[in-house]
Amino acid sequence: MSRRGWRSGGVLATGILLLALAWWRAPLASPPLYEGQPVAEPYRYLHAPPGLESRLPPNTGHVTLPLYGGQSPAVALGTEEAPSQAQVLAPANAFVAPAGAHSIDVDVAAVGPPAALPEGDQLDGNVYSITVTAGTVPLAIRPGQVVTVILRSPAGAQNPTMQLYAGGHWTTLTSRPLGLGGTGAESFAANVPMLGAVALVAAGQGGGGGSGSLPLLVALLVAALAIAGGVLLLIGSRRRRRSHEYEE
Repeated sequence: MSRRGWRSGGVLATGILLLALAWWRAPLASPPLYEGQPVAEPYRYLHAPPGLESRLPPNTGHVTLPLYGGQSPAVALGTEEAPSQAQVLAPANAFVAPAGAHSIDVDVAAVGPPAALPEGDQLDGNVYSITVTAGTVPLAIRPGQVVTVILRSPAGAQNPTMQLYAGGHWTTLTSRPLGLGGTGAESFAANVPMLGAVALVAAGQGGGGGSGSLPLLVALLVAALAIAGGVLLLIGSRRRRRSHEYEE
């Protein structure tokens, strides 16, 4: 196998491992099941748009992870909805840790939108802040590393794109639907060049959409997420059925 093929296979395997870890850590193995079909819970808004309401506030995600040999560990963190409304995935050594640090804190939380909204567009769901810190020091993404953000769109959204707010302005990211299927809720994945606030944006008069193809390695990662998600959903469903049979 060529070196390029080996790296592609490694990213594919890492994607499956990261998603498996995220599902394992989540409070629910999968969205609730009704008559054998997964159904997403209603979207939880921090600030619901006019005409909509949110009975529950959005959840947050937090984890403290130890460093190994001064390097950051793999990260797979999502907010605790079914399915998660925001997730961050990163391979080992994705972040530049300061000397003397022993652990990192990863946080995902819905925040109020910045004063500068995407021109001509409208937010589709919550704005999420994603931070990685060592103590009080924010960490940057190491050059050459891939950090992926997944955001869930409220039902009925039409082809939103993911945008990153950092440095006082919005940047449109190349994003693609994951198509994990069956839940009635669509999620979108994009690589982020830096950490900050991220949001799905529905094109309005400004039309700012992300176009172009994802790089091969990212496409493999997205495919791995979709495959692993389907497999883990099936496993979780079977386990619940067995547990139910034992209780009876």
